Amino acid sequence: MALRGRNHKPKQNTRSYHFTRLSNVGRVFFCLIFKFYIMLKMQINRFNDNGKQTTGYGLVINSKNEVIYSFVTLELPWLNNQVQVSCIPIGEYIVQKRISEKFKKHFHVKNVPNRDFILIHQGNTKFDIQGCILVGRKATFVNKDILIDISESRFVMAELVDLMPSEFMLEIKNVNDYEVKK
Repeated sequence: MALRGRNHKPKQNTRSYHFTRLSNVGRVFFCLIFKFYIMLKMQINRFNDNGKQTTGYGLVINSKNEVIYSFVTLELPWLNNQVQVSCIPIGEYIVQKRISEKFKKHFHVKNVPNRDFILIHQGNTKFDIQGCILVGRKATFVNKDILIDISESRFVMAELVDLMPSEFMLEIKNVNDYEVKK
């Protein structure tokens, strides 16, 4: 290739707009638009309530109804929606991102009947819950009691906060013919 002049540089293609060439602000803007159009929602499927705790699994679902992320959940048992001792009723809720000193980045479940400040946050055992929902990677036994715990909660919470938009829909339902004791 013949060069014209001593300081000649090959002409770069300035029409290429790759994601990696975007500034940090551009990447954030792109991700916000991408999340808006994908319309992610969260679904929590409860499958066991033993009277001491409720276990389940969560899914993040895109607008094509494809599961793009999964995790396990731990909640208090169903005790007629009593404050700080019961899980919340099945149904659909609006959820917003929230930051607090205690839980750092987490989610706030809005419009729960007769309840305030129901959160989705990190934690490992039933004793980390006062009506909220814990998320983790897998069900396991962390302490010496006979109750199921969850592991890697901090990592799952961080991934969910990064993945989910600032506001989204949450559907909570019972699966596998499991019925809430009434």
